[in-house]
Amino acid sequence: MIKRLFLVVLLLVVMFGGIFGWKFYSGQKMAAMMSRPPPPVTVASAEVELQDWQPYLRAVGSVAAVRGVFVTTEVPGQVSAILFKSGRKVEAGEVILQLVDTVDKADLDGLIAQQTLARLQFERNRK
Repeated sequence: MIKRLFLVVLLLVVMFGGIFGWKFYSGQKMAAMMSRPPPPVTVASAEVELQDWQPYLRAVGSVAAVRGVFVTTEVPGQVSAILFKSGRKVEAGEVILQLVDTVDKADLDGLIAQQTLARLQFERNRK
């Protein structure tokens, strides 16, 4: 019984000793790495020479508008007329295109006819 207890205590001492030894060793390696100076910085240099300065440069590129806009319609449909020229400035609220509205006009005429009929029926029922 005492022999088993001694073995368990010895095993625990060896285990904890190994853990503490490993932690101590890791801490020493970390301290050694932190105490090293940082590597030198690479620097490129060139001699200065006098040259003529060109105020402009020819290049190929693309241009994007600073104040652009995406144009969308409130209702879907086919475009029947474009009422502006490309590149021209347009004012806010200006009509720039027209949609095909024949179906909508026919629907409006039908609704006006329904309203007239409903008004006549209302007047007839009121009497």
